[in-house]
Amino acid sequence: MNPINRNFINILFILPLIFLSFQGIADQAQLLKHIEAGNKAYNEGLFDQAIEQYTKVTQEGYSSAELYYNIGNAYFKKEDIANAVLYFEKALRLDPGNENIEFNLGLANSRTVDKIEPLPELFLIKWWKSILYSTSLDNWARITISAFILSLILFGLFLLSPTLILRKTGFYSGIIMMIFTLFTVFVSYQKYQYLKTSNEAIVFDPTVVMKSSPTDKGVDLFIIHEGTKIFIIDQVGEWYEVKIANGSVGWLKGEAFKKI
Repeated sequence: MNPINRNFINILFILPLIFLSFQGIADQAQLLKHIEAGNKAYNEGLFDQAIEQYTKVTQEGYSSAELYYNIGNAYFKKEDIANAVLYFEKALRLDPGNENIEFNLGLANSRTVDKIEPLPELFLIKWWKSILYSTSLDNWARITISAFILSLILFGLFLLSPTLILRKTGFYSGIIMMIFTLFTVFVSYQKYQYLKTSNEAIVFDPTVVMKSSPTDKGVDLFIIHEGTKIFIIDQVGEWYEVKIANGSVGWLKGEAFKKI
């Protein structure tokens, strides 16, 4: 193959990559344009327009705690409490421990009809949740990588150190750090599963009568209202068995809620 043909083929491979790069930049610029337009509309009190612009960003598959937080704030200003709770919950899943999100979520929950006292949790369950929800998945990944690198350095100290005390220090510290690395890998996986398979939802119907069985003929158990957080247990057709924070369980139709 002569050099001219080789260069021509190289160009054929490179041009699509260049096009994709420019396309990616253009897409990001468009997303930023929607976010800026949303911020401008929000600052001007045009909350419907702000939500429309922010939602265009989510429809492109982009998500972040800040974006969901902004959408939640816009819905809260519109006094759409159910949507405000939904998006504050979405934001908190991505950025657990964020004080601003927690505060606004608490403010939105104070506007809901149902004031449900959660069941007390066992110490171990509460401890595990505090670890799992303490930070984001990205931060857990960073902690895992850092811990793994540090364990390699310590094992290197064990192998290369000329003195016995440094070799012992490197060996035992490396073992401890490797155990910690495995622990963070497990936590990261659990966090990923939590984000991937959400069983949490927010009620959107103004009033929902919880049934004893997945049928309209089931016995009426209790009533919940829009904005209430529920936990999905099971599904039978269009009916879902759910639990609320105080442990009460009942059935309702899927059209009554939106998943977080």
